Amino acid sequence: MRLGIAQLGSLAGDFAATADRMSAYSRRAADQGVELLVFPMNVLSGAAGVPYVDREGFLLDLAETLSGLTERLACPCLVPATADVDGTPTPEAMLVVDGDVRPLRLSAFIEDAVAADSAVPDRRHAASSRTLPEVELAGARLGIACSYDDLDDYDEYDYDVNVILYLSTYGFSMDDASSALGPALADSRFLADARATGAWICGVGSLGCYDAETFTGSSFVLAPWGEVAAQ
Repeated sequence: MRLGIAQLGSLAGDFAATADRMSAYSRRAADQGVELLVFPMNVLSGAAGVPYVDREGFLLDLAETLSGLTERLACPCLVPATADVDGTPTPEAMLVVDGDVRPLRLSAFIEDAVAADSAVPDRRHAASSRTLPEVELAGARLGIACSYDDLDDYDEYDYDVNVILYLSTYGFSMDDASSALGPALADSRFLADARATGAWICGVGSLGCYDAETFTGSSFVLAPWGEVAAQ
């Protein structure tokens, strides 16, 4: 798979301007033969959930933006967003390809629930309270992680993935080397994650200030044997 990471800053909720930039990035990626272009977590919705009084309008605008992007993106794209569920910011990752939008984390949850209702045993997740995506695209098996807990689960449970897209939801912290992504790989957790899972780890960092947090970009691609392939 030829993977691209579109590391860009944006103004949360400025959907029209951000969609224009995302469309332009996708055309550049398509010209370079990219088979999946990954955007950072904060690109559309920022780092925090939207207050209850604004939630309905925000979600409608977000849905309209995603619908418009299906016609404008020039290559398959992974578009994350954060929604507020019962007062908790909840990350999602939408796969936009061939005119369709598929929420990967929600789809994985629904598929697991259907399997459970059908009494089909799924030993991979039997001991886990979480269900994470496993997506096949362009010859790769993709996992989507949005937190350190997700990375732990891809290691602990028998997920069949060879690429893990880590869409970081953490702002930079002096006490957390992993929050710096690329510049701190030697001191962060990601070398151990790559070796433990046997998967490529693609860290996708947001860029700029959102609410009270600062995000440093610094995206990277790490091979399963610990070599930095791109940064």
